Formats: sequence, C-alpha cells, structure tokens
Amino acid sequence: TLRRMGRRYTPEEFYAGITLLRNAFPGAAVTTDIMVGFPGETEEEFNKSRAFTEKAAFSKMHIFPYSIREGTRAAVMEGQLTSDVKKQRVAILEKVDKENVRAFSLKQIGQLHRVLFEQASGEYYTGHTTNYLPVFVKADKDVTKQIHFVRVTDYISGKLYGEIEE
Repeated sequence: TLRRMGRRYTPEEFYAGITLLRNAFPGAAVTTDIMVGFPGETEEEFNKSRAFTEKAAFSKMHIFPYSIREGTRAAVMEGQLTSDVKKQRVAILEKVDKENVRAFSLKQIGQLHRVLFEQASGEYYTGHTTNYLPVFVKADKDVTKQIHFVRVTDYISGKLYGEIEE
C-alpha cells in the first residue's frame, strides 16, 4: 500500500525510526496518521497495517478513510473500496487505537511530568504533559497558565489524574 501511495519508506524503516526515538527518549509519545481503504488495499494488507499499529503501540492515531480527490493518480486507480469497507476498517483501527491509548496512559501512572495547565474544568484544572497527554488535577489555587510537576496517580474512564508536587 505504501508503495502504491508513492511513499519512499517501508514499514520496517518506519518501525526502526520509532525504535530509535523511543530508545533516545523513553516514554516518548509517538503518534501517527493512518489512512485505510487506499485503492487496491486487500484484506491481507489491511491486516498487516492493523498488526503494525499494534506492534508500534502508538500513543494516539489519527485514522481516516481514503477519499477520492479528482485529478490525482489514485482517483483513477483500480480497486476502489466501498465506503462500507472503509468504515469497517476505520472502526477496527479505532479499537486498536483505544487500547494503545489505554496502555500508554497506564504506563504514566507513578511518573512525574511537567504539566502546562490550560483551563479549569469543574473542580479540576486540566493541562498537558510534555508528551502531550491531558491530565486532570485538583488544586487549592488557580494554576492556569502555569507549569507544575505532576505525579500521575490514576487512569479512570479514559482520563489521567494526578497531584501537583512542588
């Protein structure tokens, strides 16, 4: 599929890059965009892509179906997939993404992160860690527009929670 898309890299080269990054920066959040349903994508190719996303354990994936763009080489390629097939494949990868996000988030429990707080949300202040994970923290004072060290304590219903450490 990558070759048909005109990409100049292989899955093996891409994975080697991910490995180098993670070795240099343990805990790095590695995200990706992934398109499903490119013309000619077989069930076997899709399953290889799914397996790759599981192996790569991305911290987040942006998943989208291929859509025809008039005037492009792909628009006239044989093997255009139906929208139903593309929707099914997106749904499958969304399940993989949800599990990858969960697994990556659970690894953050106990970790100390610098967090830039952006807004109040009910009784919590929300901000992002340096590896761009949203975290919710209760605080005695307004911490918006401030950076604090936060120890991640929980992952509940898809959200990270933590406590400010001074």
